[in-house]
Amino acid sequence: MSQITSGTDGGVRFLDRAESDSDSSLCTNVIFRGEQAYVSKNHFLRQSEAGLKRKLFKNTVRRVAVEIFSYCNRRCYFCPNKAGSRLGDQKFLDKGIFFRILNDLASIDFDGRFGFTQFNEPLSDRIILERIAQARQRIPRATLFIPTNGDYLNRAFLRELYDAGLRWMSISVYGPNHGVFDDEYVRRRTQRISDELELETAVVVDRPGETYMVRGHYQEMKIDLLGRNFDIAGYDRGGLIKEYSVSNRTSPCFFPFLQMNVDWQGNVVPCCNVYADDPDHAKWVIGNLGDGRSIFDHYADSSLVDWRRNLFGFFHDKEPCSSCSRREFPELATDENVKKFEQFAQSIR
Repeated sequence: MSQITSGTDGGVRFLDRAESDSDSSLCTNVIFRGEQAYVSKNHFLRQSEAGLKRKLFKNTVRRVAVEIFSYCNRRCYFCPNKAGSRLGDQKFLDKGIFFRILNDLASIDFDGRFGFTQFNEPLSDRIILERIAQARQRIPRATLFIPTNGDYLNRAFLRELYDAGLRWMSISVYGPNHGVFDDEYVRRRTQRISDELELETAVVVDRPGETYMVRGHYQEMKIDLLGRNFDIAGYDRGGLIKEYSVSNRTSPCFFPFLQMNVDWQGNVVPCCNVYADDPDHAKWVIGNLGDGRSIFDHYADSSLVDWRRNLFGFFHDKEPCSSCSRREFPELATDENVKKFEQFAQSIR
C-alpha cells in the first residue's frame, strides 16, 4: 500500500486501497485530521444493484445512530431542543423499523458503533434496556453506545444497562443555567456522578475554561464523563444555533460517508445536526424507513449521494453545511490539499 502525505502536520493523507466495493480501482482511503474514510467512485453515483449497495455500506459506514423515542428532559442553550420541543408526550420509533435496521445490519455482520442517540435523552425511558438487548442479540460484534446527560442514571440502572449489552457510555456533564460551562461546577458534578456510580476514574483532558474529561469502567463498559464549554466547542446545528455559525466553511465533511442517522420518526438524515422536527430542516431529510426500503437503499440510492458529492473537497456554499464548524480546520485548506481532493474528484468522473 503506497501512501501520499500532504500538509506539514500530516493532517491530510490519501492511501491507496487494494480492494474496493466493485471491480473499479477508483477508490481511496482519506485520512483527514485523524478520521479515516473509505471513498469510492460508487459513493457519488446512485446504485441499483442490491449487493453493491450492501458492500458499499459495509466498507464505509462505521457509525449508526438510531433515536428510539423523542423525549429529552433538558433545554440546553446550545441545542435545537432549547425551546422545549422535546418535553412533550413520549413518541416512539416504530418497532418494525427498529428491527429492520437491526436485521439489515446483521446481514452484513456490522461491527462498528451502534448508538442510541440523536436529540433525545436515551435513559429517560426504560424501553432502552429492551432495545439494547435486542441489538446485542442481532449485532453482537457492534459496540453499543449511549450518550446521556446522566440525570436518570444510578448504580442499579448502570448494572441493568451493562447486563443488557451496553459497552460504552458518554455522560455529558453540563453546567448550570441550561448547560453554561463552569469549571468548578463541572468538576464537582463529575466527582459526584463518579461517586454515585462507584467508579474509579482518571483524568483524560483538563483544559480549564474549555474541557474536562475523566474515564472509568464498569466491568467491560467504558464510561466517559465529559464537560465542554459549548461557547468554544459548539456548532450551529445546520444554522439553528446562529451564534455558532461560521461565515465560510472550508473543510471537507465525511459524515455522509461514515455514518447513518435515523430519528424517532424513521427519518434518515444526512448528519446528526439535521433536526427534522424543525420545518426549516425538513427539506433535508433523505427519506423515511417507513417506505420499506433497506438502510442500504437509503445510503446508496438516495439524495445522500448528492450530499457526498457536495461535501467531498474544500469550500462549501450550500446550506446547511456552509455555516457549520464541526471538524472545521481552515489551516488544512492549502493549495496542495485542495489539489489532492480535486484530482481524486476528477479521476472518478
